[in-house]
Amino acid sequence: MYKKLLFLSVVLFATSPLFSQYNYDAGYGVVYNILQTKCSNAGCHSATSADALKFDGDTTTVYNALYNQTPSNAAAQARGEKLVWVDQPYQSYLLRKAGSWFDTDLGLPAGEPDSAAHAGAGLTNIEVEYIRQWIMNDAALSRLTIDTSMINGYYNDTARGPFSPKMPQPAAGTGIQVRYGPIFLRNIPGQDETEYMLMHQINWPSQMEATGLNLEMTSYSHHFILFKFNDSASAMAKQTGLRRVILSAGGTVSPFDGSKSVCSVWVFPQDIELPTGTAFFWPKTTYVDLDFHVKNYSPYPILPFDVYINIAATPRIPTDGVIEMKSRLNNNTSLGVVDLNPPYHFNLISPHATNDCIDADGDNGKDAMRYIWLLNSHTHKMGTAFNIYNFDASKSNDLGTDTIYNCMIDYNNPGGPVNLGYYDWEHPSVEFFPSLLPINFTTSGLIAETVYKNDSSFYQRFGFTSADEMQLFYYLYTSQLPGTAGINNISSSGFDLKIYPNPMAGKGTISYTLNAPAVVNATIVDITGKEVAALKDEKEQAGNYNIDMGDKRTLSAGMYFARVSVDGETYTKKFVVE
Repeated sequence: MYKKLLFLSVVLFATSPLFSQYNYDAGYGVVYNILQTKCSNAGCHSATSADALKFDGDTTTVYNALYNQTPSNAAAQARGEKLVWVDQPYQSYLLRKAGSWFDTDLGLPAGEPDSAAHAGAGLTNIEVEYIRQWIMNDAALSRLTIDTSMINGYYNDTARGPFSPKMPQPAAGTGIQVRYGPIFLRNIPGQDETEYMLMHQINWPSQMEATGLNLEMTSYSHHFILFKFNDSASAMAKQTGLRRVILSAGGTVSPFDGSKSVCSVWVFPQDIELPTGTAFFWPKTTYVDLDFHVKNYSPYPILPFDVYINIAATPRIPTDGVIEMKSRLNNNTSLGVVDLNPPYHFNLISPHATNDCIDADGDNGKDAMRYIWLLNSHTHKMGTAFNIYNFDASKSNDLGTDTIYNCMIDYNNPGGPVNLGYYDWEHPSVEFFPSLLPINFTTSGLIAETVYKNDSSFYQRFGFTSADEMQLFYYLYTSQLPGTAGINNISSSGFDLKIYPNPMAGKGTISYTLNAPAVVNATIVDITGKEVAALKDEKEQAGNYNIDMGDKRTLSAGMYFARVSVDGETYTKKFVVE
């Protein structure tokens, strides 16, 4: 049901305030000069050549010919690429042409025109990296976005550190891969830690159901968070390019800014597989926010940091009975302030004292049933306990005895849950509920009690750095149990649809019962929603019916859906052909 999972284990545990890590001293100008000197000549991309794309115009002319422009190459068009796609170097055809030999993620498919002619093209590793970093960080016309000293220092070091191992691409039709970087970081004190947000656009073939997230990232990485924007307007409101998270007071960029939800959090490479019958629902055009926090405590003077994330997804079929997995992040930004109004935050963290702070879920009373699959907590270094209870709305802040999450328990111990006897605030245990825990958010909900030991001489309040504190809990949930939607709920409507055997080997039967005369239409569709067999379209009397699918069409191995419409009301059941 799930494997090797770790979600909100560490959210923004900052060991110190973060400082600007890049000394940007170049931008589009250096890219333009590379194109002028290496690509604009009598034989290639100049006014005297036969190529449609010219690089010997002035800076603005060349920029306008590249930025957000569709390539003339048919293969690149089919991949949905642009000549330069801001912030997305691996969907930028210019970088593929300039560096197809430099990075296998930029490689041109075998047989694509001009792939051999552009291999190398006289560009150096450093020059290709300049182009990659320019595209990844805003692809701006005038803003400085390239740290040439950092890049030169890395590539001129013969003992330089390695790039992150590449993750294999998902098999065709099973999902996509998103790559974050690389971003480069020095290990000089004051320049060895940074955190950046980067917005990324995913164009799916249709609405999708995402069921798995597989991640690899560079050693020495601190954490990576995958957010999904709730709408395109929220994504478009963000500044393009790398957005540095400012953790000190007055910072304008926070990982939690904007209308978005957390999909998952990693502190080291993990595979995530949602429970059977659940999925994240993602629109055809999905915008994600990538939060990467790194610290170079490696032995290398400069190290490239990178993240690969494979998203397992298939086209969404609204009638397939899959339940949407949702997320809730409860972040108490009023920590340190006493609130005497509902929901009654008691948050004062006094100096030289042990403080008990209570925070109710802001969604209490706003919804009906929620079925929780995952639950986790987070504080900074003063946190000594963090328990979560089933909130009783009739008793105000009375926590009661219904403990849902006990911070002392290591829920993921290989030998079974074990009581650690302390709260591991740096790596709090993640609790899973394989059967999904029902909580009635109309009459109840969740409430957290957190204990802080403040040995300092100052009151503590909410903040992102280790000099501040946090009271945060996070959970994934569904609004109904898997197996209670679509076809799996048909018994309550008086319609009984079965498929047997399931799985089947070449031949199977659809069985159903009509309680009254009705017009019945029966088809088989594949996982993309494409109809592969029309089985029946006629009026039938009340009674029991069987449709022999093997007599209608031979199906290859895979997953399918039997779709039966009764007087316009459609029921669907999933089956597998072995």
